[in-house]
Amino acid sequence: PLVGDPPRQGRTVGGQVLHPLSTVAALMPDRGPTDELRQVGKTLNYAIVYCGGTPTLMRQLSITYKEARESLDGFYAQWPGLRLLQNSIQETLRERGYVTTLWGRHLHPDSEHKALNALVQGCAADLMKSALVQTDAWLRSWDAQSHIVSVIHDEIIFDCVESEIYALSR
Repeated sequence: PLVGDPPRQGRTVGGQVLHPLSTVAALMPDRGPTDELRQVGKTLNYAIVYCGGTPTLMRQLSITYKEARESLDGFYAQWPGLRLLQNSIQETLRERGYVTTLWGRHLHPDSEHKALNALVQGCAADLMKSALVQTDAWLRSWDAQSHIVSVIHDEIIFDCVESEIYALSR
């Protein structure tokens, strides 16, 4: 659960993903997820995390101000802990002048509005760095010929020796 929000148990059964579930929960609790709702949910989720708001939703979904506002209000009604988290992060930024990632790095977003995104991105970077270090150690531990080539967002790209593909794919 997010900052005291009730668990959303049962909403991820069967491989369903967050985007349509957030939309259904926020806007249409009596409908099941569809491809159209997944796109709306994805836009809604990213608009919140990437500092978007009502104008962003209006533009990206081609909806009215009222519809965009109701979408955000519905989202926050379903996940009130997210609003509490945003407020807490913004308060920390006001008090300290920075926010702190999982690894203790200090980030200095240029506005309170961007604080949540900075923290999410910073923590994601911390986790990716940890995954890279652990993956490299794992490869070295069994003298793999395959090696890490690059990272793209949240994916690690390997140059694989054919005989090691199965081990790397696990």
